Amino acid sequence: MTTHTTSAPAEHAQVHAHAHEGNGHHSHRSLYLKIFGVLMVLLVLTMVAAFLPLGQLNVVVALAIAMIKAALILMFFMHFRDSDHLTWLVGAATVAWFLILIALTFQDYLSRDMITSIPGK
Repeated sequence: MTTHTTSAPAEHAQVHAHAHEGNGHHSHRSLYLKIFGVLMVLLVLTMVAAFLPLGQLNVVVALAIAMIKAALILMFFMHFRDSDHLTWLVGAATVAWFLILIALTFQDYLSRDMITSIPGK
């Protein structure tokens, strides 16, 4: 019978360190720089789109670019892509709720010009 002299926390730390070595949890610096470059291009694209005469589509374009930037930050800089299934479920629920709120906001925003006068006044 052999006895282990290693303490439980130290053993857990060793197992935890080995578990993250080969699964790509820690991204490389070049990937971060590429994502940063894409974010800077999207920033410039947002500024250019703000000055284009797109009418009511300016808000839609700005929100679409912002959602792409948020997704990149969430996936790579916050390591969301390496998370477990429960975290993905919470993230999906958050995105679904956000889209519902945006849809209701746009419904209000785009329908404001439909009613020009109230009958009887």
